[in-house]
Amino acid sequence: MSNTQKLLAFCGIIGHVTYAIVLFTLGFIQPDYNCFTQLMSELGAVNAPYSLIMNTVGFPLLGILILAFALGLQRCIKGSFKIGPVLIALSGASLVMTGIFPCDPGCVDVT
Repeated sequence: MSNTQKLLAFCGIIGHVTYAIVLFTLGFIQPDYNCFTQLMSELGAVNAPYSLIMNTVGFPLLGILILAFALGLQRCIKGSFKIGPVLIALSGASLVMTGIFPCDPGCVDVT
């Protein structure tokens, strides 16, 4: 395994650790946020106090690191059946889009 592949594999770990740190930190400092009754997306919702942080360091960063992990996984798999890395890449892309298109306040379907 090359150093590049090791780095791409490490992205799969560091992305989730970073996301957990951002999630717990913002959940702790945002007033009236309850992680048991509210969605994580509400931390990045329109007009949320720390939405800029969640929509740059939270969702998209995790998505980019998952995309990098999917690329590393695709390079390591031998053979032609590579649906796993494609599905992981779709997950990463959806997280990037979550940061670009945040939900409405309270994450209700208004727009």
